[in-house]
Amino acid sequence: MKVLIIDDEQHCITTLTWSLQQYCENIEILGSAKNGLEGFEKINHLKPDLIFLDIEMPILSGIDMLEKFEKIDFKIIFTTAYDKYAIKAIKLNACDYLLKPIDKDELINAVEKIQLSPDLPISNERIQNIKHNLHVLPTLQKIAIPSSEESCF
Repeated sequence: MKVLIIDDEQHCITTLTWSLQQYCENIEILGSAKNGLEGFEKINHLKPDLIFLDIEMPILSGIDMLEKFEKIDFKIIFTTAYDKYAIKAIKLNACDYLLKPIDKDELINAVEKIQLSPDLPISNERIQNIKHNLHVLPTLQKIAIPSSEESCF
């Protein structure tokens, strides 16, 4: 699986690269990008199967970068240091994520899940939902979670 890492922090790129090489099989790291604009260009040029994508970056955020694609034909694992709202927003849309600092076992599980998943990555509609949730979640007080018995609040 061909991988591209997009993150504005070099130490995060270095650590993730090392971890992928040490713990994940069948991974070829194509390179990295330091912002969404550079990431967009490298994705179009290198055609990765999977990107590790930070959300908060200068010039162009990870979410804004994804919106630039007409068709997303690669899989995404979000990486972020912000667990308060971004992780909740991403979880609502069933995307994979890793919280920085990245835990080895979580990395292995996320990569294995992506490798075994026959699904295409997130659609542009789901990207819009993620972006909406990033802005709405800080104001939410309750989230309804349906269960087989009844809805829980």
